[in-house]
Amino acid sequence: TDHSIVSFKIGHLIGKVRGSFSGFSGEIKLDENNLKKFQATGNIDVDSISTNNEKRDAHLKNEDFFDISNQEHPEYKEITFEAKGFEVVETASGVHKGNINGYITIHGVKKPITLTATINGDPVLDPFGNARISISATGSLTRQDFGLTWKHPAGELVVGDVVEIELEVQGFRKVKMPKEKASK
Repeated sequence: TDHSIVSFKIGHLIGKVRGSFSGFSGEIKLDENNLKKFQATGNIDVDSISTNNEKRDAHLKNEDFFDISNQEHPEYKEITFEAKGFEVVETASGVHKGNINGYITIHGVKKPITLTATINGDPVLDPFGNARISISATGSLTRQDFGLTWKHPAGELVVGDVVEIELEVQGFRKVKMPKEKASK
């Protein structure tokens, strides 16, 4: 929904740079009675990256990092995530804390990732009558593991290697509607 955020931060010189992606979609399959069956998929449009600095954003998209214009590798334009299973650490009042294990693919490289997450499994009705659920998750990855290296002589000193990820996801709950009886 438009209440979801996919963001990151990474070391830059002596500070941190924050950024986000505005183009993303996903699907969550959640059974509150069996969180081990948790499944999620997500797709992020790399071209939607924003660090609030157009020059830096253009640099991140070029061949020094994501290389989204590479005709031979159209997969560079997208980051994908797939998760299967939620390991519960704590549950209280419909809020489940634990770990989401999955795989993330960046720059054509697929690696395992674990996100520390909180799932609000009890749906909340918004003012329009839609049942919503929310998931907050954090994790980290090493950008060089995905081939995101800046070949500039000082590149590795300027840009940190660990990328911290933060997700705030709200989704609409799909409710299975009973099949209508056929009229005779």
